[in-house]
Amino acid sequence: MAQSSSKTIFLCNNCGNEYSKWHGQCPACSEWGTLSEFNPPKSRRKSNGAPAKETTELHTITHKKDQKRSSSGLSEVDRVLGGGLLTGSMILLGGQPGIGKSTLALQIVAGCGEPALYVSAEESEDQLALRAERLGIKSKDLHVSGENEILNVLEQVSVVKPSLLVIDSIQTVYNEDLDSLPGSV
Repeated sequence: MAQSSSKTIFLCNNCGNEYSKWHGQCPACSEWGTLSEFNPPKSRRKSNGAPAKETTELHTITHKKDQKRSSSGLSEVDRVLGGGLLTGSMILLGGQPGIGKSTLALQIVAGCGEPALYVSAEESEDQLALRAERLGIKSKDLHVSGENEILNVLEQVSVVKPSLLVIDSIQTVYNEDLDSLPGSV
């Protein structure tokens, strides 16, 4: 008898790690009761018949030396990022729960001096306002949202037109049109 190619996996709702069997406590983040059973759909991707894009040798790429960078308002962050936030780039902050990723992200969007949207799928707008008050953040260019459905987030982006977008945390965002757990797409 042929076996189904779809196998059950268990995803941690806290840290996003996946496992082949259920655990009461996530081995990665040590949180209890955070694993959810998930049966991933069979892959729907099919080749369009076009050849794969060729690779490029790194040394042959010429780049503009004057690419626009914006200050984060935090000199050490700017230094780590090679001179500030690069227009069009994506930055992923990672680390253990509770080490300050959300606080750092809020400080960056407040310090960038440009319109920004901070989408927190894990905290309410009131919680964000309390954190901003504690940090002394009073930016009028900073918009906040507690949305976690990606199509609604994209609609907010089209209205606000931010120069900087933060999604905290990307693993909690989902698309209601897809049969999957948040963060697993």
